[in-house]
Amino acid sequence: MAKKASTLRDGERVKIEFNSKNFLSKLLLHAPVIDSKNQTQKVRFSLPKGEKFITGMRDIAKISTLEKSLKVPKRAVVSYDGESILFIKTDGGYSPTVVEILGEDRDSSIKKYPNFLRDRP
Repeated sequence: MAKKASTLRDGERVKIEFNSKNFLSKLLLHAPVIDSKNQTQKVRFSLPKGEKFITGMRDIAKISTLEKSLKVPKRAVVSYDGESILFIKTDGGYSPTVVEILGEDRDSSIKKYPNFLRDRP
């Protein structure tokens, strides 16, 4: 989870599947430190009113981001003049496209899904 948690941003809206329940939430706290003993990272989300959760409750949860995104190798993105540029292959060569970085891990970057790619396969 710590590796995947590192791609989440504070304030990001997510869908959580936990204890046979599904709900929308928002990331409130993303601790910057990974526990060296068990390789976990504290991540805190808002909970919907009316749901019954016990403080300290632990179980496996599936967390999905709500924004469409692409995961690309870091080497596929160029930083230029304070912007992140992704080169998209076209029939005539490559087209530079400014992208928003949503998160990163050691090898990859998660990018906001560009609108113009929505209609592509």
